[in-house]
Amino acid sequence: MTQKTTLLAGDIGGTKTLLGLYEADGGRLGLQHKERYRSGDYPRLADIVQKFLKDRKMKHAPRSACFGIAGPCQGGVCVTRNLPWVVNAEELQQDIGFEKVFLINDFESIVYGIPHLSPSDLDTLKTGVKDPVGNIAVIGAGTGLGEGFAMYDPSLKRYRVYPSEGGHTDFAPKNDEEVALLEYLRRQYGHVSYERVISGTGLINIYSFLTAGGMDEAAAELDAEIRQSSDPAAAISEYATSGRSEMCRRALAIFASVYGSEAGNLALKILPAGGVYLAGGIAAKIREFLHEGVFVASFLNKGRSRGLLENLPVSIILNPDVGLIGAAGKCLDEGAR
Repeated sequence: MTQKTTLLAGDIGGTKTLLGLYEADGGRLGLQHKERYRSGDYPRLADIVQKFLKDRKMKHAPRSACFGIAGPCQGGVCVTRNLPWVVNAEELQQDIGFEKVFLINDFESIVYGIPHLSPSDLDTLKTGVKDPVGNIAVIGAGTGLGEGFAMYDPSLKRYRVYPSEGGHTDFAPKNDEEVALLEYLRRQYGHVSYERVISGTGLINIYSFLTAGGMDEAAAELDAEIRQSSDPAAAISEYATSGRSEMCRRALAIFASVYGSEAGNLALKILPAGGVYLAGGIAAKIREFLHEGVFVASFLNKGRSRGLLENLPVSIILNPDVGLIGAAGKCLDEGAR
């Protein structure tokens, strides 16, 4: 008879933090409770975890916990990219009372979660031939731009998952308009990474670039609405997909094109015969627009290397809890070793 254990999983992003309490029964995970928090409302991750446990009226912390965090994690320490946090596994373990705490990059946790997804959790953007033990690549735009990948280890009969900070590599324009965009952003930021273009802030950057040359009265009225919105990136996407603004639609087209280009760059480096997966909050929200073809055309636009990408399947992850599921799976795997 297997012993049931309770574990805590977390998906920590620059905008939101998801915590989930899971019951592990053998190799199966059952979600007991999930809560969402605004990351920026708390000075430390420990404060969110303590509130979560207190609200559940738990006198003792679960035995182990795993947190997927948006930022590089090395030696049990993770410095978040879009929050003023430094998360230390040892300190968190002592503060909360865990026996074990694992910190991994948020895109590592997403990759760990992919095997747990059902077909309804995915939207096929580009068909292809999937190798069940082929490499896997994940890229996702949200508050920032994350990337990760996995390679199958036949000796272990499972995937090895690897983090990446590829979203911070140099943005490489591929046409005159994108060259002008690069020059515009370089004047503001100096170094221009892909994250400056492929993220919520990136979409705003593209829109600002397009409107910098002026606009007519009707466009100016919409611009005022966008600037006053609590979420300008979402407003740009909405005006683009609803047809209210041609300028917003152009911004979203550039966004999708650069997104597809960087996804193709990642695919050339990893050769993911197991599939390319788009994570993050943005892809799922604009998936109808992505299906119009700009993304895939840019993904394949690799000159003589196009043939290496033509048979790769590309899917949008629709399940927003994939990172949470993956963190729980990682925690379970570590506990079983």
